[in-house]
Amino acid sequence: VVDGNLQYGDVAVLFNLQSKTSILDLAPRVEELEIELVNEVLATHTSGIKVLTPSRPERAELVTGPQFSQVLTFLSQHFDFVIVDTAHRLNDVTLAALDTSDLTVLITTQDIPSISRGRKFLDLVPVLELDAKRLMVVMNQFDQRIMIDPEKVGQAFNQKIAAVLPV
Repeated sequence: VVDGNLQYGDVAVLFNLQSKTSILDLAPRVEELEIELVNEVLATHTSGIKVLTPSRPERAELVTGPQFSQVLTFLSQHFDFVIVDTAHRLNDVTLAALDTSDLTVLITTQDIPSISRGRKFLDLVPVLELDAKRLMVVMNQFDQRIMIDPEKVGQAFNQKIAAVLPV
């Protein structure tokens, strides 16, 4: 799992991990990556899942989109699955993740701002030259008491909701 929110990522927190290494240990060396070096930088959860953490917020800009892309490409050559949790902004790093992905999962919730942001992102898909066939929409924190159901959101998105995750 790669935390692509290089400024305020929280993947390590969700896995209850602390790491002394980060993507900044790999980014400047993308031309010479070796699996041994990468394994030293990845934090390992007790489940065996490996996590690549971001650095400190003030150092986020030290990782470029091309460097991030090269790290993801390297990881995908050595691991069966690479999951990237991106930031909400379409910066160079997020765009690099989108460009290198096999599947993009857009997470939305039932609140109007989330639906609006999701619609705006979907409107950008052709502009970003993303393959719409490699895009999946998931509704998170679904609450049946709220009058906005997944079908209505799918209609607003012109895309079927692929999965619904309850509260």
